[in-house]
Amino acid sequence: MPKCTFVHHTRPSHEIVRLLFERKLDAGVATHPASDTSGLVDYPLLRDPFVLALPADSPFDPEALMRGQGDLPFLRYSRNQVIGTLIEAHLRRSRISLANRFELESNQSLLGMVAEGSGWAITTPACYGRARRFHDRIDLHPFPGKEFTRTLSLFTTDVYPANMAVLIAQALRRLITQHFTDPVTQRYPWLAPGFRVLEGGDPVA
Repeated sequence: MPKCTFVHHTRPSHEIVRLLFERKLDAGVATHPASDTSGLVDYPLLRDPFVLALPADSPFDPEALMRGQGDLPFLRYSRNQVIGTLIEAHLRRSRISLANRFELESNQSLLGMVAEGSGWAITTPACYGRARRFHDRIDLHPFPGKEFTRTLSLFTTDVYPANMAVLIAQALRRLITQHFTDPVTQRYPWLAPGFRVLEGGDPVA
């Protein structure tokens, strides 16, 4: 692509979706929001179930923590972010109320606090995969009760060339398999097959 102009942005998912709607980006990877994305083309990449993250070898019972019992505080993702709004929506649906003492925008900071024994979190295997330096100090546990997930997708504008988007999506799926799903499911086999790459080259309208 000798005439391609490449600019890379690192933004939260809601900002990536907004920039795509404003035609300030051609393509972006983001958590699929609960809001309407009609007008964008969606290439699903990853099914990413929510799990609990506790300090390694923690004596706390995950189900007791979900009931608000124990001295280990709950660490929230910012409710300004898509992941935070998805978690809060599920807690409301499940009629679970957890004290709001810590709310963080940074995945690394949040999981770093878990690793230090300062709290526990509802997160995803992909978020855990990004925090590789903390892996030995964090244990993942299945989410108690009804499972819920998020989907990571490649989004493009409706004028972006579809053949180029398919090539990008295929490359991203290979990278996600190599760096996320394979190593994380090797460490936590119970995550398979829920934590998996979503195959196929066809977009979701």
